[in-house]
Amino acid sequence: MVLLVIGLLLGIAYPNMNRVFDVKFKSSARILAGTIQYAFNSAAMQKTYVRLHYSIDTGEYWITTFTQESEETGEFVEDPLAIVSRNELPVGVKFEDIVTLSAGKIDEGETTTMFMPTGMAEPTVIHLGNEDGEIFTILVKPLSGRSEILDGYIDLEEMEPEA
Repeated sequence: MVLLVIGLLLGIAYPNMNRVFDVKFKSSARILAGTIQYAFNSAAMQKTYVRLHYSIDTGEYWITTFTQESEETGEFVEDPLAIVSRNELPVGVKFEDIVTLSAGKIDEGETTTMFMPTGMAEPTVIHLGNEDGEIFTILVKPLSGRSEILDGYIDLEEMEPEA
């Protein structure tokens, strides 16, 4: 009788566990898309260059802003007061690869997406994967800085130009 009850509970709980992991996967894509929009808006509002950094190996991503100390010198620094802080993808979610025009396809190490003070973003394709082999593609639109989350693996060449 006890084994029957345990079996019933596992039968009910197991499908729901998959839904929990699916929500976590979709949520991580949405949070990253929000960070992309924040970086774009920050660059345009502050009239400066902003980079969104990705560490493919650790699953971290963060924003740096170009600060100019004088007319000759400047550097990208992580703003400790930024609304969007350094983030890490949840356990079970990882960067498969990231494709930018400047760096090409990167599947290890670090890369960045550049946001310009003119209101432009570097076209970028981010592929997020989970333990079940599912993939989301996040497309960064160059003219609006908006990102689009799509199911499956989509290459940079397949991006439609913005209207």
